[in-house]
Amino acid sequence: MENGNNTPAFVSTEDRVKATIYNFCVENGLNYSKLCGLAGVNKNILYPFMNGKRSITLSTLEKIERFIYEY
Repeated sequence: MENGNNTPAFVSTEDRVKATIYNFCVENGLNYSKLCGLAGVNKNILYPFMNGKRSITLSTLEKIERFIYEY
């Protein structure tokens, strides 16, 4: 995978998590609000994170990922 400058493009952990959350929602017919409700996370944290306007704490990410893997 290259980024146009003939240098390897690396996927950040944040990008990987966003892709996991997005794909999970699409595959299960959930929106972010429903996912947040089921995972016990404040939706006002997830929306800005997914839009790249805010970072998110590791504990919140762990809650979401734990829910996704146990679903």
